[in-house]
Amino acid sequence: MENFSNGAPIFDSLTHPSFSGNWIGKTMFSDSKFSTLIASMADNNIEAAVACNYTLNENIPIKDFVHNCIINSNKLKLYPCLIIDQSVINNPDIFIENIITIIPIEFPIIIKINASYTSFADYKNIIKCIHSIYKIIGKKLILYICTYPFQCSPTMRRENVFKLIDELIISNPDYKIILLHGGTVDILRYSQYAQHFNNIYLDLSFTLCRYIDSSLLYDFVYLFSQLDKKLVIGSDHPEYDYLYLRKVLSIIEMRLLRTMKNDLVIQKMSNVMISNMENIIRF
Repeated sequence: MENFSNGAPIFDSLTHPSFSGNWIGKTMFSDSKFSTLIASMADNNIEAAVACNYTLNENIPIKDFVHNCIINSNKLKLYPCLIIDQSVINNPDIFIENIITIIPIEFPIIIKINASYTSFADYKNIIKCIHSIYKIIGKKLILYICTYPFQCSPTMRRENVFKLIDELIISNPDYKIILLHGGTVDILRYSQYAQHFNNIYLDLSFTLCRYIDSSLLYDFVYLFSQLDKKLVIGSDHPEYDYLYLRKVLSIIEMRLLRTMKNDLVIQKMSNVMISNMENIIRF
């Protein structure tokens, strides 16, 4: 019997399509172009994806990036995710006006906070900015907070990440927060934190594929078993392709089948692969 994870639909929580096709890191795709991503999604039963405008690659206006997501969202949904930089932190009004104008009303507003663009040590001003956006956008807002690589930047030390999340949740428990890459090798620490809050989720993009052959395999199996409703999964496109992602998911599924009945394993895999993201984007 074929594993459920080999062919079941997936909602990819994190992709980075571009206009140029270039990417700053390693890639399993031929390039990072929108057209390449869409074709691969269609070929691999990827029903939807979040597309992040990674502006380290190219300086493309937000409206053009969002437009490309929308025109490619026919049968396959591509939800834009916009990185906010220090200019937005300092003056969010123009950004708010832009996203209200260019993002369709039926789409959620997904913004990404990344230490490459703003200092996590400046969490108080980040929170003020988020409050300003939420005041206008409301529950359509979804926050992507990158947890990697905290060790490479003094402004993104672990304590600053947790301080930012702490203060956000204290100030507004309704914020939907997805912790990108799940803290990587600190995944259990982040999962222990997230499990106590209804609206905080762990994204396993990059981390699951990168560390599947390490001792973290045991942590992944534990999380799929015990916290399946708190996890979302993605390719971190173009870092990993869908064939490899499904291979990794199949490894997790086979491990779960050692101690669980097939129906329960399918339910847990489905939660992580598609259902949780579908629930998160509803508003």
